[in-house]
Amino acid sequence: FQVGQNGEMELLESTEHNNLVSFGEYSQKFSFDVGCGLPGRVYQSGIPTWEQSVQNAPANHFERCGGAIQWGVKTVVAIPVLSPNVGRIVVILYSCHDRPKDESLVSRISELFTKLLPSPRWVLVVDVAEPSPDTVSTSASTSTISTTNTAQNQTQHAMSEGRKDARIKEVLSVLGEHMPSDASSPLSPYLQGFMSLRLMLLKSSLAKPELELVETMLSSYTSYASSGRSSRDIAMLLARDCMFLMQQPNLN
Repeated sequence: FQVGQNGEMELLESTEHNNLVSFGEYSQKFSFDVGCGLPGRVYQSGIPTWEQSVQNAPANHFERCGGAIQWGVKTVVAIPVLSPNVGRIVVILYSCHDRPKDESLVSRISELFTKLLPSPRWVLVVDVAEPSPDTVSTSASTSTISTTNTAQNQTQHAMSEGRKDARIKEVLSVLGEHMPSDASSPLSPYLQGFMSLRLMLLKSSLAKPELELVETMLSSYTSYASSGRSSRDIAMLLARDCMFLMQQPNLN
């Protein structure tokens, strides 16, 4: 459905409906950290946003601009909504029309969604059972755990420092702009590389082999960019390299 000029609900045309469904399937390939991308920015601020002409937005502002161009998405409305089991979620509405901002409509939508008390379909379950006696660690294993925790803390610190590297946002932007949306795309053979590298760059902490892979990919990005390659070629090469490196034994 869509809101007509008179404020009444109207059925979408079949072409427009199919385009929005395809854009939704395309969007499922993306995930956003807090403060990143449209969903992440609205989640962090808790303030609704209404954005027009997203198909013309720079990729660092709206990462799915490539999909918006392909399926004719022009206006996006993101509404932060309180959820009874996860605190806050962001509901995003899309339109294939360039609709001017309507504050009263945003208020009505926010009020409606809040009354619905939406809950995500997934549930996080944490096992807090006490360890059985036969699994109690010896002093030697306690030492091993302490060493492991120290290594993990060092890795997390290194990743936190790495977040200061501007190249991470640049790579995320390039990957988001050129991520293949269907099997007919010339880049579709590298979809797994696109998704794996993007998710790895969004993680707050990485194991040592993953951190080494990220450092290698950032160095490759610098090399490809300095050689004057197009952003599309850079995205494809990074996805291909990621797929190759992840097949190595130390990352499995």
